[in-house]
Amino acid sequence: MRVPTPPSKPGDAAKDLLKALAELRDAANQLQAASKPIEDRARRLVQSVRTATDHRAEFAPVRAADFTGLDLDFYARTERELAAAGVRVLGDYEDAAFNRRSPDKRSFYRLGLSGDGTVAASWFVFRASPTAQPAREPTRCLVLHSWAQDGRVFMTMRGGSESSIPRPPWLDIRQLGAATGTADALRSHRERVAAAGGALRPLTGVDELLAARLVEEAMSAEFRNAQGLELFEPMLRKMFGDKFEERGRPLLDAIRRHPEWWTGERPAPSGGAPETRSDASPITMFLRSRESDGDRAHLTTFGLTLHGLPELQMKRVAANHCRAARFLMETVARKLLAHVARLPPSDEPLEQRIADVEFPLSRADVSASGRFVVPGGYPETDEPGPVRVRLVLEGFTGGSRRKRGMLSGLLSAFRSDPELLHVTPPPDHADTTDAWLRECCRRLGHDAPPPRRLDELDAQMQVASRKARETLAEWRERLRAGLPADQALVVKVGLATTSGGREFVWVRVTEWLQDGTIVGTLESKPRDCPDYEQGQTMRIAEADVFDRAFYGQARSMVVHAPTDIVAEEFGVDL
Repeated sequence: MRVPTPPSKPGDAAKDLLKALAELRDAANQLQAASKPIEDRARRLVQSVRTATDHRAEFAPVRAADFTGLDLDFYARTERELAAAGVRVLGDYEDAAFNRRSPDKRSFYRLGLSGDGTVAASWFVFRASPTAQPAREPTRCLVLHSWAQDGRVFMTMRGGSESSIPRPPWLDIRQLGAATGTADALRSHRERVAAAGGALRPLTGVDELLAARLVEEAMSAEFRNAQGLELFEPMLRKMFGDKFEERGRPLLDAIRRHPEWWTGERPAPSGGAPETRSDASPITMFLRSRESDGDRAHLTTFGLTLHGLPELQMKRVAANHCRAARFLMETVARKLLAHVARLPPSDEPLEQRIADVEFPLSRADVSASGRFVVPGGYPETDEPGPVRVRLVLEGFTGGSRRKRGMLSGLLSAFRSDPELLHVTPPPDHADTTDAWLRECCRRLGHDAPPPRRLDELDAQMQVASRKARETLAEWRERLRAGLPADQALVVKVGLATTSGGREFVWVRVTEWLQDGTIVGTLESKPRDCPDYEQGQTMRIAEADVFDRAFYGQARSMVVHAPTDIVAEEFGVDL
């Protein structure tokens, strides 16, 4: 934990940042080029599982002679071998739904049933794809089925390949080698079923066999639909084995980014059902520069470029509205991604299609895990109601003669013409932009303060510090009573720097003595305090505490430090 402070040499830091981003530009271009085939493969994978899940067989009797080009000798040979083992033929049937969908793989099943009706057999041939390289042999497959009275299903397969799709717990499948003899396959199936125990359901003929197949198909679909996207991680791990992280993880990440590939649902318009979206923010960072008056801020996002979209900007933001503006921009960024995903295909450039758009926003659009949402404290206001924002595509300087600065240079590293979407009030808004921003945030559940000047920062810091210090007695007693093992109390103190100033650091409190001395461990890494090192034991007078915070497991904030909130409001952390 540390309190961000401005770099000692802003010019050098800007140069280093632009150099790093220039290098990142090339990586981003490569990433964008590489991401499309990954997304295409991921989409096709989801679509194949979706198709298999939605498929409902339509069995119909056929004549084998009508299926030219198949290995009919395989059908006849397997029939003789099964007949020798007591399996009688019931007839030839096609899955008409499959054959309509995949005419290049048109085939049929030959069905059989054991004398006692407890083992059903189907055998078939699928043509190899004519475009497969290298050329492949047709798939010749024998499938043996038994249905238990308690709902379990046993399946033994010879030939073909085992599916990587996770199977329901009631389905027990064994894959045999293609060279396994027919009699051996049947014997292996019976032995496995017998070892599993339980009574089997005998079938009397083809109608019951086909009905059992259809019920099994519907139950498998129900299982897959219940699992949803959870199907894909075990599936990809099975497909790629020890290459999963390298080859499977990118596919899985793409699938998780696009739940609509599986659900087939488009995001609902605002005011209807909640939109399907990820809680991950598309904004990697926020950047700030000062307006010409030196008081107000110009805020710009960075991250939407990596999604192929213009970045957002807000101009002439009140000095202490930097946190509120970032809260709104983060919410708008998610809404923008959802809006673009709903756009129908068009030859018109995307930037022209979103060059001047209005969005309605509600609390349903706010991510509970957003970086400017206080955990456990949202919503912070009781002024619910939809708000509207307008996005207008324009240059960084808005057509003025203002000199291009670091922000526009940064964006130029990624876009040859770095126009940004200016987040503004709708045209019919009658009040000031400051009032509109505060109203938007408060209606969205974020307690934005009244606008203040930059020279009020120190005074607001002192107000926040006094507020924090007023609660020290409460936190002292809680610490002495014993905190849970996964929680920690930290205090902020100022250390003397070599330049005569103060550098604020965090200390994790381990003991609070009766005389008011606080004992703890220095959590921050001081930058200009040579007498202190991260991890060393500290003894602090209670009177020297500037602020406090409370952390939970994995250092998630439970109670925020008031001075940190003020620092974010005035953009000190930028």
